[in-house]
Amino acid sequence: MKNSLNRIWGWPLALFVIIAAAYGPFLGTRFIRTAGDEKVYISQALEMARDGRWFVQTLMDVPDYYKGPLHFLLLRLGFLIFGLSSWAVLYMNLLLVFAGALAVGKLVERRLPPGDQASSARSETGLPLFAASFFALSVGIYAHMFASQMEVELASFFAVGLYLLDRLKPEQAGFGFWILAGVIGWIKAPLHSVFLGVTALLFWLSTGQLFEKIKNWKAWAAALCGIAVCVAGFAPVLVFDYSNFVSTYISKEILGKIATNQSRWVTINSAFGFYLLPWLFLALVSYFQLVARLPRLVEDLRARRMLALGFSGFIPSVLFFLWHPYRFENYNLPVISGILLLIVTAFHFRTAVWDHLYRLGFLLTAVLAASFPILLTILAGRFSPLPAWWPGWLVPFVWITSLLSVVGILWFGVFGKTLRLQWLAPSTVGIFWAIGAFCAVLGEREMVDLRRVIAEAKARGVGPDLVYYNLHANMFSEWGLLSCSVGTPIPGVHAPDRLRQAMMSGKTVLVPAGEGIEHFRAFIKREFSPAKGNVFVIRPWKRWKTHGAENNVPLWRVAWDRRDLSLLERDYLIVRRVSGPS
Repeated sequence: MKNSLNRIWGWPLALFVIIAAAYGPFLGTRFIRTAGDEKVYISQALEMARDGRWFVQTLMDVPDYYKGPLHFLLLRLGFLIFGLSSWAVLYMNLLLVFAGALAVGKLVERRLPPGDQASSARSETGLPLFAASFFALSVGIYAHMFASQMEVELASFFAVGLYLLDRLKPEQAGFGFWILAGVIGWIKAPLHSVFLGVTALLFWLSTGQLFEKIKNWKAWAAALCGIAVCVAGFAPVLVFDYSNFVSTYISKEILGKIATNQSRWVTINSAFGFYLLPWLFLALVSYFQLVARLPRLVEDLRARRMLALGFSGFIPSVLFFLWHPYRFENYNLPVISGILLLIVTAFHFRTAVWDHLYRLGFLLTAVLAASFPILLTILAGRFSPLPAWWPGWLVPFVWITSLLSVVGILWFGVFGKTLRLQWLAPSTVGIFWAIGAFCAVLGEREMVDLRRVIAEAKARGVGPDLVYYNLHANMFSEWGLLSCSVGTPIPGVHAPDRLRQAMMSGKTVLVPAGEGIEHFRAFIKREFSPAKGNVFVIRPWKRWKTHGAENNVPLWRVAWDRRDLSLLERDYLIVRRVSGPS
């Protein structure tokens, strides 16, 4: 195909364009929050930047450690490069997801090359690009791209780790691989270094290389080098803040986690299931094919190696979180590249019968993509007339972009004589534009009242002078995240004296709903009673409710029945003292 993306640019450049197109337009927006722990990490990093520290972590001005140092180093670099902005806390996700996707594509290109004319294999030139975009644009990765957390970093590092592991020859020591394995321990915890190390042992065992590695002293030296690198990442804090690091990170974060009351299958259902959308149906067909044809597949040396690498890639993490009771649905996301290798290998070695089933999977994918604008239209009609913050362009935009994806998937994956994978890869960008626009609108809705206050302050020539109330010491206080969302410093206030000083000087106080408002009212009654002549300007700040029910009926159902979106909102407060005794 003369005009294919592969032949014009080469697929790595095409991959970069696809990733930039899918994510770039929304990284600078207040995307609806898909994870909550980022509030902690960003606040910690801003405190570190304020105090000129790179390794010693604090939260609410108290030494505290939750994760390894790498993400905080990347955040500090982001503040230096981008200032206070969403890009400062998300740029690393964009760069690393490209690196991880490129590693997956290069691995597939090397082991399942185009031009393979084996009777049991297909000859698609677009398979590397398709596999790479599958990794980069899976729902699991997409859901965490807009959160400043460690999941995308881990998934990308693991993908690169599998690529390096596959490149190792039996006689090579593998210093690059083991150094990467050590660095992975800096992201969340050394446990992930162990996962990647065990992956290597399982892969070498399954491919008959393990005993040769054991006899190679250079291989031992490389593994010890990886351990040393992992330890080195924690060395600065062990030197400068040993007691706090041991009492918080080691005792509380590593050894003190007991259970989450989540089903042992929660990490399986996500990593092998809905995290693989929009290509979930492709994955399901591949699972059935692997079960039905595994004995035949392993007869082929290429398939056997790819399957060994894929299984080795996810088995350590999957088994650990099946056993350990502290688990959440995203805990197996880092090993999604191993799962993807199984899917792509089965797809590559499909027979004519399975080819029809894969086309059926692509058809169901197109139906799924078409369902989103339909559901959004029903939603908009149900809540019509829509509130002022809902833009009129949203529904038409979602229809146009979703249909672009639907047409592309049908044309290149269902009705053609051959599957044109190099064009299936960019076909999903449209549906991610649709989802991104919807999520950005919902996220920006939470900023409407706050942005209005900031604009009014700038119009008065005084500039926004904001602080965030946190005397109730909520570790998930979002002052850091808000600072980056609006591009204005909004320091958290954790001590009564600092809040008193802020209010006396006329600063605007942002007060979170629930426990925050209750504590704030008690503080005002005690320190700034209106009976003493204190006058306040108090404005509501509309935010989404994250949970709740009315008479045991879920709030979303109540809002649907009453046709009122405002029932899904709650009031934060924006408070400024305008007069009173000095």
